Amino acid sequence: MSEPALISFSAWLRQLGRSDTTGWRWVRAGWLHPLNIAGKPYLTGEDIEQFRQRATASEFAKPVAGAARKSVEARAAANLDKGTEGALQ
Repeated sequence: MSEPALISFSAWLRQLGRSDTTGWRWVRAGWLHPLNIAGKPYLTGEDIEQFRQRATASEFAKPVAGAARKSVEARAAANLDKGTEGALQ
């Protein structure tokens, strides 16, 4: 899908169905780099495409924690006992 040269940061977040707060968290994490033009943030089509590629590659996914991690470890151990490969990622 072709992106326009520049799109308002808020408009892009609305297209995604995400809040402004989520968008600014992504900026703070270094995942997005909006341009400031006349006091308003904009994204380039290139930045959006790079973000999509990184998200598709699960680059932003967090490792499981707490009870969920124990469940994942138990399933991985059960798969190893059965002789199938099941490693944590």
